[in-house]
Amino acid sequence: MHRYYNCPGQGPAATRYHETLEQGTHPRTSMNKTILVTGATSGFGRATALRFAAASWKVIALGRRADRLDALATQIGRERV
Repeated sequence: MHRYYNCPGQGPAATRYHETLEQGTHPRTSMNKTILVTGATSGFGRATALRFAAASWKVIALGRRADRLDALATQIGRERV
């Protein structure tokens, strides 16, 4: 099931719009999103960072414990943190 929000209408422009959404190349898809997560070294902050990273978001993780931030970056993959 596809959900299209703010669709520009019918015709060739709409077709290209839908194709970019389906391919994940549209600017509004999660592939081009970044999230800032505070408290990412434990608890809800860590779970939130992992969840968004799994959905291909770029994660900016903040926390007080540098060793745990390094472990999180290793787990997620440094290119997405």
